[in-house]
Amino acid sequence: MALVWGWAVALLGCNPSTMQTTTGTVKVEYTHPVVVQGDTAWGAYLPKQRLVLIDSTLPWRSRYHFLEHERCHAVLNDEEVVLDSLQEEKVCEAWAKFQRGKR
Repeated sequence: MALVWGWAVALLGCNPSTMQTTTGTVKVEYTHPVVVQGDTAWGAYLPKQRLVLIDSTLPWRSRYHFLEHERCHAVLNDEEVVLDSLQEEKVCEAWAKFQRGKR
């Protein structure tokens, strides 16, 4: 069943419009390109808007990875965890890779 579901999601696409964090719902939008403060990225979390942006041209598996990566940024923000930007990126990338292994 899981294999069938995985193929269905891969073929039909899975673009959730929201996701949950420790303090509630975050909206998700798909766009191309994702530009934040003049930089182009595959994904971004905008804490003031509680909004995740994901590059709409990414394949499904990559979208899922960046959704989890950005969810990590949202959770760290929700929990008021302050890291320098390099450490935060490493933590969020590790989280996204861990989530990929759970599927």
